[in-house]
Order: sequence, then structure tokens, then C-alpha cells
Amino acid sequence: MFFSTHEAINLYQQGNGSMDFCLADIATKAERAGLGAVCAQVEQAQAACSRSQRLDEAWANTRHTGLPSRGAAAKTDVLIDRTVKQISDIAQTFASMHRDSPRKVAGQRLVDRVFPRGVFPITSQRFEEQRVTVDLILERLQGELADDIALLGLIELVEDLSAYNKTFGEQLSVHDDLLTFDRVADARLEAREAYAGVIVMILAGTLTNKELRAELLASVRDQQGRLAQHYRRRGKIAAVDRADEEVSNEPLGEGDDIVVSPGPATD
Repeated sequence: MFFSTHEAINLYQQGNGSMDFCLADIATKAERAGLGAVCAQVEQAQAACSRSQRLDEAWANTRHTGLPSRGAAAKTDVLIDRTVKQISDIAQTFASMHRDSPRKVAGQRLVDRVFPRGVFPITSQRFEEQRVTVDLILERLQGELADDIALLGLIELVEDLSAYNKTFGEQLSVHDDLLTFDRVADARLEAREAYAGVIVMILAGTLTNKELRAELLASVRDQQGRLAQHYRRRGKIAAVDRADEEVSNEPLGEGDDIVVSPGPATD
């Protein structure tokens, strides 16, 4: 079963620059032949290659500069940890009173329902997990334990904890403009699929005109041949994003002329 058009036509993977070179050549010839539908498909594929190239370059820069810092979230985490400990310490203080009193009962209830294992299981969690845990604690402190919080004089500390955790969540949120490798990979796949779509359209539209097919796909055939030669020489697949730099300029040798679908994308 084929999961993609690119896989179905069995092409070697070309880099964005190599695909764009072929698409530009196809566009010129398709326009001269009056193939408007092919020209429109080529424009879409060129746009996909451009998007992929921009993300590739941005990802390469990210690998040098690192992902966005969580410095602000780390500072807020310190405030949250400190506030959680303050609430726990005060509850423990009242719970350990020798004299029985409403405050001792309130402190003990707080310890039992919120901090039965102390604060470490809360403050040692990963940022995202801790944010959710503190939200659940706040629901309890401001809900069923609200009277105990008031009796122990912890209202302001609980309000502070709520404010800190809200800020924490905002600092941890992943925005749409944050570049991830998944976005880079998706853009590469989209470019390859659009490129393959152009080739399939040409193949389907030139069943009775092999000369036109050969003319339109000459650059694709050439680039695929150079890739095949490169793999035979080096015995391994070059990095996809360097294929256009390292492969497309190598001279073809005798016997390197191949059909559009010379072999699998991976050896």
C-alpha cells in the first residue's frame, strides 16, 4: 500500500532547490505547450517548496541558537514552589499544636487532603505537570477547604499561588509560531507530494504523446539520474536538504541515464 503520491511513483528524494529547479523548467515548457492545468499545479508545488525551504533554514538556525528559553517560567516556578511550601508549613504548624483547637483541626485537614506526602511530590514535577497539579490543589483550597484557609489566615498566600500559576501557564503555552521539527517535516512532505503531483499530472496527460512527456520531464529525469549515480558512488543516501548542492551538479556518466522512477527513496 502506498501512503503518498511520492512513494507511489518511486522517486528518489530531491532537495527543495532541486525540485524547484525542475519545476521552473517544467513551467517554461508547459506554458509553451499550452498546458494551463500543469502550470497551475507547478505554481502550487513551487509555493510548497518555498515554504519548506524557509522552515528548513529557520530550523537550521534554531539548531545553532537553541529553542526559546524558559527563563521566565523558571522564575515563576520558584515563586510557586516557595508559596506551596509556605502554605504547607503553616498548615503543619497548626496541625502539630499540642492544644486542641479549630485551627489545629483545620491544619490537620489541610495536611491530610493537600499535602499528605509533603510538598516534594508537587514541586519536583515537570513544569507542565506541576501547573496542572497546582490547579487541582487550588480548586480544593478555594472550594471545600476555603473555610480552613480563612481560619488559618492563608487567603493571601492562596491568591498569590493562583496568580503565579496563571502566569506560569501563559509562559508555558506553545504558540503557533513556535517552530518544531514536526512542522519542518510536514512542510518537506507537502513539498514532495506537490512535486510528485505535478509529475503524475504530466504522466496522465501525455499517455499518447511520449515526446512531450520526455520533454516536460527531462529535468526530473536528469536530477533523478544524478541522484542514482551519487548513491552508487557513495553507497549511502545523502542528506535530503543537501541533495541539490552535492548531487545535481555532478556530471552524468555513461549508463546513468534512467527513467523517471529509478528506484526507492531509500536504499
